[in-house]
Amino acid sequence: MKYNGTIYRPPIEANTFLLPITEGCTHNSCSFCKMYQGIPFRMLSIPEVEDYLTETKHSYGRYCGRIQRVYLVGADPFALSARNLLERIDLIRKYLPNVKTITMYARTDNIASKSDGWQGGDIKSKDLSLPFFICRGISVSGIPAFRPECI
Repeated sequence: MKYNGTIYRPPIEANTFLLPITEGCTHNSCSFCKMYQGIPFRMLSIPEVEDYLTETKHSYGRYCGRIQRVYLVGADPFALSARNLLERIDLIRKYLPNVKTITMYARTDNIASKSDGWQGGDIKSKDLSLPFFICRGISVSGIPAFRPECI
């Protein structure tokens, strides 16, 4: 799969399997961040994600059974609707059945607004145990140099 842009990941994810889910940033206007400048936000389609996982399974074979942690690549995969995220989790479970933790970046406003099926039955029906998501975001409350819209 060709990924449009640079892949950024936290140092803690150095040995984590990287799975592209989005490109660009939903906000892309923060004065302090130039990570995704010039790259429009888009969600990778289910076929694109499945092709990547199929290619991974073909290339790495039995090693895929040892993958327990996945990092969803992109500035803000958590911007996707709960349905879209859960569809991608289903693919991860299909191709990498031993994954226990999925991590990603998330903007705080997308975390706060996540209500479209994210709570309750939809998650429980996926038989996911905590911690299944670690969302990394920037909290800028109390830092007057940053504009609130850049959270």
